[in-house]
Amino acid sequence: MLYSFDVKGRTKVAVVVAKDQKDRPGWGQGPNAACNPAGLPAACAAARRWEVWTDRDGARVPVSRLESSTGAEHCGWQAVRFLTLDGGRTYVRDPEGVLARDGLLSAPYRKHVRMPAGARDTGYHYRDRHLC
Repeated sequence: MLYSFDVKGRTKVAVVVAKDQKDRPGWGQGPNAACNPAGLPAACAAARRWEVWTDRDGARVPVSRLESSTGAEHCGWQAVRFLTLDGGRTYVRDPEGVLARDGLLSAPYRKHVRMPAGARDTGYHYRDRHLC
């Protein structure tokens, strides 16, 4: 059975649920697919803790280009913020030093750092945060 979540006539998430698959009696999830979270309504993205940034024109930025999140609660990392650009480069903001405490970062957090002279606003923002 195919279930889908549609917005304005366009499928955003699809999942196949099947009964009695090999070595899996009863109903279970099969193949699934989802669009980029930036294509989901803001309330859906927020419910899943996806922080979807917008560009200078207010368009939602695909998370494959720019993604941020807070650290996992079960690790005690809620004060940590992770920012990943272009699906690879990850930056960490850890003002309480929890990652250093856990032996995962060796450099301390520096609260007052000057922006480089050539830094420019990218136009990307999430709530009150701006990316330069």
